[in-house]
Amino acid sequence: MNSNFFDKIGKIGNLDVYSNENKQLTILAWVNIAKYSNLDVTFMANKFEESLIYKGIPALFEEVELSGMRERKVPVQDRLKVYYFSEERFSRTYRNANPEALPKVSAWINANLTEYFYTTNSDSKGILNGQYIDPVSRGMNTYQDYTKCVWLASMKPSPVETKQLELMFNLTREEVVQAREHENLYQFINRSKLRAYDSEQVVEVYVFDKEQALSLSTNIELIDVGLDSTQEVFVPLNLSGTKKQRLKRVTKEKYPSIEEFEKWLGKSTNADLTEREREHFRNKYNKL
Repeated sequence: MNSNFFDKIGKIGNLDVYSNENKQLTILAWVNIAKYSNLDVTFMANKFEESLIYKGIPALFEEVELSGMRERKVPVQDRLKVYYFSEERFSRTYRNANPEALPKVSAWINANLTEYFYTTNSDSKGILNGQYIDPVSRGMNTYQDYTKCVWLASMKPSPVETKQLELMFNLTREEVVQAREHENLYQFINRSKLRAYDSEQVVEVYVFDKEQALSLSTNIELIDVGLDSTQEVFVPLNLSGTKKQRLKRVTKEKYPSIEEFEKWLGKSTNADLTEREREHFRNKYNKL
């Protein structure tokens, strides 16, 4: 369906806000691993008990102990120095409300870092001068000589998906963020020199927000590039009584084509309309 199906009523920063008059259908699909319970399968993963596979049906799993596993000379947390740029959670909503934030961070990184690998969401790929790799990067060994890496990605669930997972699997938003974003972040930094188990060398990690930084270490430090919150409080579009009546008089019979409607919209009688109100008038006309 096109955007005209929805009733846009305002903005928060650059983010369009729609009324609840029309609702969008969202579909969730998942693999039912219970049907494989008769097979002898061993899962091995970092923090497996925090994974969504485990949390979906904990009773399906039995813990086993393995011997002979490799051990690090120095724990991962003691080999990390983590920097962050924002106190606020990095998400699509944040990006839409603060369009200048990511360019500020990328400008600082490009001016101050060399010889690093990085990742971002797909629509920001190429904003940094380092070596790009995908956010989901398990098993890669190519970058194990790097001692700097940058994570500017968000993998948080949308509000709709959050509610679906809560209703269907009793999963909280925090659990989904941990399993999806924080675990992928942990795997991402382990593409670096951290792969050398006998090394004591410290690896510098640069992430966008404080929550991401704390998921890795308590040894964190803020880099202030002026990301004071610019998120705007949503202000509903409240038309005056005369403008509401004017809008009610707009019909397809009166203005059968968009050209005629635009001609009317450009008349002096509509000079008092703001750009936001004009867009609202156009949306209503397109739905007639």
